[in-house]
Amino acid sequence: LKVLQGIKAGVPGVVEQQISTGFRFLDDGLADKARSAFELVLKIQPGNTQAVKALQRVAVLDQVLELLKQAGEMEQQSNLDKAKEYLENALALDRESEKVTRAIAVLNKQIGERDFSLAMSSCYRALTENRLAEAKKQFDAAVKIKPDSREARSALEQAANLMVQEQIGE
Repeated sequence: LKVLQGIKAGVPGVVEQQISTGFRFLDDGLADKARSAFELVLKIQPGNTQAVKALQRVAVLDQVLELLKQAGEMEQQSNLDKAKEYLENALALDRESEKVTRAIAVLNKQIGERDFSLAMSSCYRALTENRLAEAKKQFDAAVKIKPDSREARSALEQAANLMVQEQIGE
């Protein structure tokens, strides 16, 4: 009886260890090992919700990893919008993936930088071509992307001042 009580007392520790191990394997992209760990948990504690949910993630892990790989390739080719599409598809498969969530955050920052640079370039081009209304519109877009940008705010003021000067001159 004491032996059985000892075994029963050790079950929660084994379950916790296997869940921890399973999540480590999941994070490392090792689907088969993660599956084994979570299935062991379910043999010990049928219906364990953590193991059941984790097995759902394991089932799509290979797809998620492939989408992450494709996103990385698109990012290297500077096709950030396509990379974001791949990451969004990966997130749709596994909403709890920290790798995907981190990759999306990094990519969103890169997209913001790209869009800001494009808006600023368009602004300056419009300014040099004396298309002041277009320049102001592009500067407004740049400020929306980076509200704290001194460069964008300064350029916006410059465009506004030139517009006022042009109206005064008319």
